[in-house]
Amino acid sequence: MPEKSDHSSKIIVGLTGPTCAGKGTVLNLLQREGFLPMSTSDFVRKEVRNRGLPTEQPHLHNIAYEMISNDPSILAAKAIGEIRVAAERLFTIDGIRTIPTIVRLREEKGVIIIGITASRECL
Repeated sequence: MPEKSDHSSKIIVGLTGPTCAGKGTVLNLLQREGFLPMSTSDFVRKEVRNRGLPTEQPHLHNIAYEMISNDPSILAAKAIGEIRVAAERLFTIDGIRTIPTIVRLREEKGVIIIGITASRECL
């Protein structure tokens, strides 16, 4: 098992908001500054592959629903678990869709949650 890194010095920016609000634009800006992207859907895709299923709808939707039904903060916990053992210190987490995910992320030091919205005229 990898050795635990110094998690207290990490900066984790969580991005949440509706479709087409500009999360991707902010993610790209943060990547240019050295932040490594992570998405909660990465963990859903991994679980779907582990079950030998194609990473397509409806499998992604069904497995995500099953995962969060059993533990509403599971996707945040999986992201934090990977970040804790990573050597890197700058991360973004995209795909934050539920309050339990936000609550779990906010329990960690160095986490900043950014809610991004756009006016209807921009959408």
